[in-house]
Amino acid sequence: MSSHTFRCANCGAPLQSGDGDGVHVRCRYCRAENVLSRSIGAGDDPATKGRRLQLAAVEAQALAKRNEERSAALMAEFEALSLAAHQGDREAAEEAVVLMEGYLRLQYAPTVHMYTSYDPTDPAVVQAMQQIDAAVHQALAAVRESFGLPPR
Repeated sequence: MSSHTFRCANCGAPLQSGDGDGVHVRCRYCRAENVLSRSIGAGDDPATKGRRLQLAAVEAQALAKRNEERSAALMAEFEALSLAAHQGDREAAEEAVVLMEGYLRLQYAPTVHMYTSYDPTDPAVVQAMQQIDAAVHQALAAVRESFGLPPR
């Protein structure tokens, strides 16, 4: 069994195994249905890797375009909940944080797609995903603080 983290094909967020049947997983942030499968591996020939990376670049561009509308909707929902959150509504604040994470994940999705299309177990890919996750968590910590929520 692989030790890498599966990522949402739509927004790039780490997928939680309890959110589906093990093969089909719904993303907590963008609600996309994911079918878990393997990307090309380090042992694949250079021509196969090249073709897959070219395809991944086209897919990443389409992904960015497709996510524009959902990103705008998440931001609108976030802004509406932010008003209630700043007035002390803790439930609205927690939901706003989830929406912000969804928004941020959609922004990183094309980059995540490019990285994970190659070999998600490659140490450089794992490190890049950790850096993206750290950036998202740092931004969310600032949002939580602005709403007066305790850090996670």
